[in-house]
Order: sequence, then structure tokens, then C-alpha cells
Amino acid sequence: MGPRDRAVLLCLFMGFAILFLEVRYEHRSVVSTVWQAWIPIVYSALGALACLVGLAGKKGARTVAASVFFLGLAVGTYGLYMHTKFDLHIFQQVAQPDAVVPSGKFSSDGRPIPVVVARPVAAPLSMAGLAAVGFVVCSGMFKSKAGAN
Repeated sequence: MGPRDRAVLLCLFMGFAILFLEVRYEHRSVVSTVWQAWIPIVYSALGALACLVGLAGKKGARTVAASVFFLGLAVGTYGLYMHTKFDLHIFQQVAQPDAVVPSGKFSSDGRPIPVVVARPVAAPLSMAGLAAVGFVVCSGMFKSKAGAN
């Protein structure tokens, strides 16, 4: 593991640590009622720890860290589901914030109810992005062979 990989893991450590604090703060009102809200909190702490494990540079440590980072892809995807239920109306509202996107539901007087985005839609993808970078670094997926250009 070269100095660039170590620098990337240190940056990822800071990213996961900040994400831990932010998600813990943002989920403060739901952790008592929705147990799934603990998943990104626990995973971001685990991701920060995996960065430190990956810094050890030993092949076994990097493999463990890469496994934890790979898990982050699933955590981010599940978080995206929890925030959006994969409803295309929500994605459309985020892509066009000034547009009034009908939710498909109607009020008692028959008028369409617009989509209201209450959760940060793309926030879980930030965790998946950090995890993807960590996976690439620790798995050695794109390491060049010795002597190859």
C-alpha cells in the first residue's frame, strides 16, 4: 500500500467520522421509533474503523476492510430505499425542485396532492460513495502489475 492509498484512507476516515456525527444528529428524532435508523450510524462508525484497519497495510487487514466497505454499498442502497421507497415521483421532485409533481394521491376535494420530500433523498448515496472508494483502495482492484505501464 503506497502513500496515496494511505492518504485516501485517512481522508475516508475523516469522511466516515463526520458522516457518523451528521447521521447521528439527523436521525436523533427517529432512532427511538425506527430501528433501521441505527444502521447508518453503526455503519459509519464501522467504516471509520475499517479505514484504520486498512491502514495497517497487511493483506488480511485490507481484506477485512474491503469487506466492510463492500457492505457499505448495500447499506447505502438500503438507506436510499428507506428514504424514497424507490418512488420515481420523489426522484422527479428532486430533479425538478420548482415543478409541482403530483404524488398520485388526491385530497378530499379531488385536487392532486404534490410530492413533498421530507428526507434527504441522496444522503445515503454519500455513504455508498465513501464505501466504494474504500473498497477500491483496499481490495487492490486496480493495482498495476509490477513492471506494467
